[in-house]
Amino acid sequence: MIAIAYKAQFILLIFSRIRALMSPRFYLFTTILIAVLTLTISWWKQKQTGREIFWVMVKVVSALTIIVGGIVGVAQLLEFFGVAQSGFFL
Repeated sequence: MIAIAYKAQFILLIFSRIRALMSPRFYLFTTILIAVLTLTISWWKQKQTGREIFWVMVKVVSALTIIVGGIVGVAQLLEFFGVAQSGFFL
C-alpha cells in the first residue's frame, strides 16, 4: 500500500513539473494540431466511423510522441557529450 502511495506521489510530482513548464497556449496548440491532423488523415483515407477516426487519432498521437521523444533524446545526448548546452533545443 505504501508503494502505491509513493508511486502516486511521484506521478503527481512529474505532472506538476510538466504543468509548470507548459503554458495553456501549448496545450491549445497541441490539441488543435492533433485534431487537424486526425481530421485531415481521416478525410484523406476516407474513414467514416468513430472507431476508425479514433484509431487514426491514436496513430497521430503516437507519431507525434515518437517525434518529440526523439528530438528530446538527441538533445539530451548532445548535452551529455558536451556538444550543446542544457536547454538549447527550446
